Amino acid sequence: MRIKGVEDLRTVAQAEALREFSFRPDTMCRNSREFTDALCQYARESGKDLVITKEGMYPEFTMDGIEYTAYRYFSRWGAVVQCTMKYPEQAGDGKISGKRKLIMRFLIRSLVPVLVFLVIALPRVEKPSQLIALLPLGAAYLILLKFSYGNFREKGH
Repeated sequence: MRIKGVEDLRTVAQAEALREFSFRPDTMCRNSREFTDALCQYARESGKDLVITKEGMYPEFTMDGIEYTAYRYFSRWGAVVQCTMKYPEQAGDGKISGKRKLIMRFLIRSLVPVLVFLVIALPRVEKPSQLIALLPLGAAYLILLKFSYGNFREKGH
C-alpha cells in the first residue's frame, strides 16, 4: 500500500532536483571556455549526456534531454555554477496542486537545517518548556542558513 503524501513528496523532490541544481567547479569559470569545461566535467562525473547549445558566460545546454541555462556566482568557497531548467513546468510535478506543491517544497528545503538544529539543540534541553523557548532560535537559524547559502539571492543575470 502506497501513501499518497509520500509519493507526492517524492515526485516534488525529483522535480526540484531536475528544475534546479548547482555545483562547485574546479576553476573560477572566468571565461566561456572554462565554463564549458566545467559543465563537461560535471556531466562526465555525473554520468549524464550533455549537449552545449550556446556557449558563453550564460550557456544553454541540454542534459539528459532537458534544456537548461546556467550562470555562475561566487560564494565564500569560490565559484558556484547554478543550472536552471528553461521550461520548469516540464519537471514532472504538474499533477500536484499548487498549494500542496508549495508546502512540499518548503518541507524539502528546510528538512536538513531542521534536523541539524534538533541534533544540536535537543541534547541541551532539560525540560520540555525549554524546547518551546528554543523555537524562535530555530526560526532564526533557518533564516540565517537561507541567507548565508544564497537561497534568497537574486537570480537575475
